[in-house]
Formats: sequence, C-alpha cells, structure tokens
Amino acid sequence: RMIESYLKEAGWTWYRLAREMGMTQATITKMFKTPDASGYGNPRLEVLQRLARATCTTVGFWVDRRETK
Repeated sequence: RMIESYLKEAGWTWYRLAREMGMTQATITKMFKTPDASGYGNPRLEVLQRLARATCTTVGFWVDRRETK
C-alpha cells in the first residue's frame, strides 16, 4: 500500500505519522487500513490535507499515487 511504503521509506511508524498529523494512531490506521469497495481506505479531504502537511507533500501526491495503484 502506498502509505505503508511511504512510512517504510521515511523510517516512520504509524504512531509517528499520527503524532505529526495531530490525530490518534487508532484513527489514522482505521482510515488508511480499512478498505472500501476499491480496496483502500477512503479518508476525507481534511485528512489528506493533514497527511500532506505532516509529510511535506501535497494532496495531489497522495491522490495521484492512489489512482495509479
């Protein structure tokens, strides 16, 4: 999965990502690991914005990666 690959490359844990996003680990793992019909979690735009800020990327980075997988 894209987020797990990113975390591994960055040397981050789910806990670190949650802390950087200002959310609990349980909340973000549920959002990103709970599949929807396409096989991925379906986080809201606000969550993707927090993810982008926390990882110094853009929302487009995550959306573009998701569409190609």
